[in-house]
Amino acid sequence: MKYTGQFSLVSIVFIFSFFQIFYNLTPLHQQFIEGMLLSIIAWIIGRVYDQMRFNANYDNLTQVFNRRYALKIMQKKKVKSVQTNSPFAVVIIDVISFKDLNHRLGHETGDHWLKGLSMLLLDHTSNSDVVARWGSDEFIIIASGFTQKDTEVFIDNLESDILEQINKAKIPLGIGIAIGNAQYPEEGNSLDEILHVAEQRMFDVKIRTKISTARQSSNGM
Repeated sequence: MKYTGQFSLVSIVFIFSFFQIFYNLTPLHQQFIEGMLLSIIAWIIGRVYDQMRFNANYDNLTQVFNRRYALKIMQKKKVKSVQTNSPFAVVIIDVISFKDLNHRLGHETGDHWLKGLSMLLLDHTSNSDVVARWGSDEFIIIASGFTQKDTEVFIDNLESDILEQINKAKIPLGIGIAIGNAQYPEEGNSLDEILHVAEQRMFDVKIRTKISTARQSSNGM
C-alpha cells in the first residue's frame, strides 16, 4: 500500500510549522506542541485516506488491482488507443479446478497459491501493464502496445512458467490454468466485445484441458 496521503499531510504540517518558526508567530514551546499534535492528526487522517484508496483499487488478498480498477483502466486505454492508434491486449487467466485445490489442500493453501500466481504475473509484466484479480480464481492483464504476435509469445512464456511452478509444488493432477486473450481494436469495437472474446477463448482452453486431464486419469487407472 502506498502512503501518499500520510506523507502529503505530514509534509504540509511541517511546512506550516516552519512558517510559524520562521516568522516567530507563536512561542517556540507552543509551536512544538502544536506541531506534534497536528502531525499526529495528519498521520492518522492520511492513513485512513490511504487505506480507503487501497481498498477502492486493490485486492486485499493478492495485493494486485481489483476488477473495478481494471475496468476503469481499460476504458482509459480504449480512449488512448483511439487517439493514438495504438493497440492493447487483454489476457484472462483462470485457475482450473481451484475449488478442488481448496477442498484437497485447504483454503490457506489456495490463498497461498493465488498470492504466488499474482506475484508471478507481476514478474512477467512491466510497469505500464495492469495486473488485476478479475474473480475469485481469475486474473486479468491489460498490456499496452501488444500485437497479436506479442501476446502469443507472452502467453507461451507465462503459461510455461506457471506450469513449472505447479509441477514444482506438486499440485494434484487436474489443477492447471487456462489463458484467453483478445486484441483491441482488432477483435472488437467495445470493451464488452473484447472481454467476451478473451473469456470465450479462456473457456475453450479450460474445457480442452479438463478433457485431456480426464483422459490421463483414466489411462493411469
